Amino acid sequence: MHDDGTELDAGHAPQTEADTDELEYRPILDDSDPLFMPEPPSRWRWLWRVGTVVLAFSLFAQLAYQYRLELSQEFPALRPRWLHLCSKVGCDMPLPRNGQMLRSEWSELTYIPDHPTLIQVKATLRNLAPYEQALPKLELSLTDDNERLVAKKVFTPAQYLAQNDTPVNQLNANDELHAFLQLDLGNLRSTGYSLYWFYD
Repeated sequence: MHDDGTELDAGHAPQTEADTDELEYRPILDDSDPLFMPEPPSRWRWLWRVGTVVLAFSLFAQLAYQYRLELSQEFPALRPRWLHLCSKVGCDMPLPRNGQMLRSEWSELTYIPDHPTLIQVKATLRNLAPYEQALPKLELSLTDDNERLVAKKVFTPAQYLAQNDTPVNQLNANDELHAFLQLDLGNLRSTGYSLYWFYD
């Protein structure tokens, strides 16, 4: 019993400062524990690298094939290679059809002397694109003195290029073509006209 009258529990001795100094912090795991050791690299890890390269190449090839026409327009130098490749694998490489890159340079409609019902139309078309394009169709509209439509007709390349000495199957980059038509109007009379080049 203490002097102050309290009893001392015999089973629980009071903790002294000396006792707390003896408590040491000991980590449960340290750097030498197997859990902290890195796992040895797998001997099959090279397969993942090879597989990644193969998948990336396959994706690139699919995109290049899907957008081959667009790529040939952006990079015209690639078109001959695409043509060669398509001849091997059976794909097609149609010529571009970009009507916005066509410009009518000059045109003229005249009546043939001594033939009042016959007219001839001459026109020059330029390809502004840096790549070859397919030959467009030509729409000719004839109007009268009041600018009312008298007749309209669409002509294919085989029709408006029939008078050319050299056969043409494409419109080369930054090049021009010359169209020529002779038509019999019959009872129609036209004093005006317009030309429209287009792709289907």
